[in-house]
Amino acid sequence: MSGPALLRAAATLRGGCARAAAVMAHLAGWNYVLCALFITGDIVIRNLPGVSSAATVEITGYMLAVGIAWSLAHALATCAHIRVDLLANRLPQRWLGKFGQPDKWISWLTAAMLPPTRSEHDEAKPPDA
Repeated sequence: MSGPALLRAAATLRGGCARAAAVMAHLAGWNYVLCALFITGDIVIRNLPGVSSAATVEITGYMLAVGIAWSLAHALATCAHIRVDLLANRLPQRWLGKFGQPDKWISWLTAAMLPPTRSEHDEAKPPDA
């Protein structure tokens, strides 16, 4: 493939990802509405004797986590991360010329400060006999 063809393919892929992220954000919004209705319904039903959903906290926790993740995908696709933009806009113009895009540097530095995650495969294994 030639250079322009690759660029067109990348632009098409980016557009498709942006459309998918927009759909995900709309679904996340309706997910929040359903979450609020679920919690409200549980509160109302809890007043009946012996009736309650014991899993409300867990289910709504998952609903909120999915909603946040899907909403952040849309924010990434539309460059709507205001936290980085706010900081980058306050940097002196001479720094912008020297360091390129400071939002990328800020994102990398923030990620570098996060603690490492552990998986089940990282657990200590018993010594071989």
